[in-house]
Amino acid sequence: MIRCFTGLTAAPTNLDSLYQALAPARDRLPQLRWLGPDALHLTLRFFGNLDEPQVNRARAALSSLEGQKPITLTFDRWKFLPFPAKARVLVLVPESSPAIEELVAMKTTYDQALGRFGPTGPVEVPPGDTPEGFLPHLTIARFNPKNRPDTRDLQDLPLPFSLTLDRVILYQSLEGLRYLPLGKVDLGK
Repeated sequence: MIRCFTGLTAAPTNLDSLYQALAPARDRLPQLRWLGPDALHLTLRFFGNLDEPQVNRARAALSSLEGQKPITLTFDRWKFLPFPAKARVLVLVPESSPAIEELVAMKTTYDQALGRFGPTGPVEVPPGDTPEGFLPHLTIARFNPKNRPDTRDLQDLPLPFSLTLDRVILYQSLEGLRYLPLGKVDLGK
């Protein structure tokens, strides 16, 4: 089984700029495990463990996104997920904008395409992972829930950040906050 997800990401120079902009947060909260610039992404669809035919269907479904435009989001708030009392992840959440509607439409297109590939039907959709329950976010750090930072530690840190997401990648999740690309579509080409 291969642990997979599909995420949107940006050009390496843009990710490096965002990473540098997060330096004050990393300095203030060194106990967190911060994702490097090459691991920053906005999850479009989390799959969990897939077998090889399911991975192939998820990779093939990326073609449904060819010709879509890049999406620029402005991330304007910090959030702990899944919810504050049991949080394990620090994320940036984008402000409400028409770009969010474009993102949800892109997710819907991808989800629908998953059902058109392979002999065994669509990849199962985990509960709550639907466009209606989709919370766009950029994961920036992970931590042990016992050592969760206080949100007050983040209040005066610089926001917002804008980022143009111009590629969609099917990733394999590896140990240690590392991701291996298994397939890719460049948006706007």
